[in-house]
Amino acid sequence: MLTTNEFFDHAAGFYDEMIHFKDALVRRQEQMVKILPTEKIIIADLGSGSGLDAITAALAGHTVTCFDLSQNMLEQARRNGEENGVYLQIVQSDIARIDEAYHNKFDMVISTGNTLSLIDKETIDEVFSKMYSLLKSGGTAVVQLLNFEKILHAKERIVALTKKNEHYYLRSYDFHTSHIDFNILRFNGDAPAEREMITTKLFPHMSTELRAVAKAAGFTEIEIFGGLAKQDYKPEASNDICLILKKI
Repeated sequence: MLTTNEFFDHAAGFYDEMIHFKDALVRRQEQMVKILPTEKIIIADLGSGSGLDAITAALAGHTVTCFDLSQNMLEQARRNGEENGVYLQIVQSDIARIDEAYHNKFDMVISTGNTLSLIDKETIDEVFSKMYSLLKSGGTAVVQLLNFEKILHAKERIVALTKKNEHYYLRSYDFHTSHIDFNILRFNGDAPAEREMITTKLFPHMSTELRAVAKAAGFTEIEIFGGLAKQDYKPEASNDICLILKKI
């Protein structure tokens, strides 16, 4: 079992190949149309990974700072930004421990791609409080993660199987009482003995819990959707859950 930092430092070497980054970037640009405003703003991307959301926002003309615990992922985000002709400010930090110098600096905070499921239930309130502190008055937080109400109801172990060149990537779950083990098995299709599997913990935060911690953090306007396209949220049907939170 790897810590979150160890897991993503290791995965950074193959992550973009696994998710087919260029195709994923096109899809994310389409998904973020209803989220990103037309006027140019300052955005914090929390748990930026290899930069999918940050680059999407920067290509739309916004100024973006990437926060992530994994230095290897941040370096990949920097390279991806350069390849796409945008500049990203890079900051290595635990989300809950972001320096107070960044408080009240951002018009929007985004945290997508299931980042918050990596935060345990004892710390999730600190993360929402940090999001609130980072925002200027009138700012918006956008949080998207997997819909664990559906996942825990179905308990499907296989998440996805993808292939790039000779490599296959199998993502899977192991279900436990307090958490879910998230596994990535990587193997060479031409030489299956060449394989590795890495595992870290996910914590299944539910919609009622997320609403409660958002309210406790100070957010008074809370909307819940079934994804970044702002579709209706259906607990046992939606693949994702998306919260749009306003700081008054």
